[in-house]
Amino acid sequence: AESYYAKGGYRFTVAPTSFLIPSVTYIRHNADGSANSFDSWGTDISWFNILGKHTLVLTAGYARRNYDSASTLFNKARSDDQLSLFAAYEYPNFMEWKDWSFISFAGYGNTRSNLTFYDESSYLLAVGLNYKF
Repeated sequence: AESYYAKGGYRFTVAPTSFLIPSVTYIRHNADGSANSFDSWGTDISWFNILGKHTLVLTAGYARRNYDSASTLFNKARSDDQLSLFAAYEYPNFMEWKDWSFISFAGYGNTRSNLTFYDESSYLLAVGLNYKF
């Protein structure tokens, strides 16, 4: 299988420490079978905000994935709608430790398909420390 990925976006400055970045994404995936090959178009928007030592990023995205042909199991070509929401936070020099940052990440993903077998929801939560070399 092979995939091609293209993404374009632009950063708009809202304030000296706040940015909006909308983007558009295209994916072409060629799999061994056409029922697993697809085109996907998506868009997302991210908001970056720096408040003193705190950095917050919020992202919302939507994508539509259309498969090339019907699967032999369902006799219908698959089509998915994907929604994603993410939040990330960073606090540098955590506890006054040089080059260390406290980081956290939370996310939600939801896929709705015309073939309900492929419907899914997912959640992600991560908390940790980051060291910059």
